[in-house]
Amino acid sequence: MNRTQKKKSGERGLAISQATEKKWRSTVDQVKASERIFDVWRTLEKKFGVQFEAMVLQLRYELNTLRKESMSIEDYCIKMKIVADKLASAGSPITVKDLMLTILNSLGAGYRDIATFIID
Repeated sequence: MNRTQKKKSGERGLAISQATEKKWRSTVDQVKASERIFDVWRTLEKKFGVQFEAMVLQLRYELNTLRKESMSIEDYCIKMKIVADKLASAGSPITVKDLMLTILNSLGAGYRDIATFIID
């Protein structure tokens, strides 16, 4: 990267940083102006609710599309459990039964007999 590119990159980073700071200041000002805790919650929900919902949808998508492929069964189950834990932390938990069914259904044809046995 030459000097001109570095300068432009730095300017973009500064602009993004300033925009982020402005957004946070606006949020903090709105929270400070709130008289009730309900108003504080409502302000934060308006600012971050959409991002939060998108994250939950992304995690659910990941849970439903993750495949074992070349991972060991243990590594695959750990990875699925991590995604399930993130969902729970985000307030959108998946039941143990649903997690088991998701794992068993995503293992592929090589595990179909054992999956059918466990499900039934």
